[in-house]
Amino acid sequence: MLAHSVKRGFKVFLTTDHGNIEATGIGNLKSKDKAGSITRCKRFLDFANDVLRDGYIEQNRNLEIGVNGTSIYLKNKDAFEQEGVRVVTHGGSHFFEVLIPFIEIEGI
Repeated sequence: MLAHSVKRGFKVFLTTDHGNIEATGIGNLKSKDKAGSITRCKRFLDFANDVLRDGYIEQNRNLEIGVNGTSIYLKNKDAFEQEGVRVVTHGGSHFFEVLIPFIEIEGI
């Protein structure tokens, strides 16, 4: 389909809705953290209220995190994943997560 469109003279572009980052697991979330968060991904947690958020922060002082409302996000290239496992993900504040791939396809 792409080749057909290019051969007919169309300009073809591919892009995404957000960037991503390769991150390394620091350990899976504990059951109590999963239960306390209403939304979560590999680098971002949104808690039901400030009390749950503050409790998580207090118990995880070793993490480099940012806070936005009832949410926390990892500031570096860590992920809530099995320790040492590398994943490609999004949901934090790293520069690579806001870069948007944009490709023009020519000469197929």
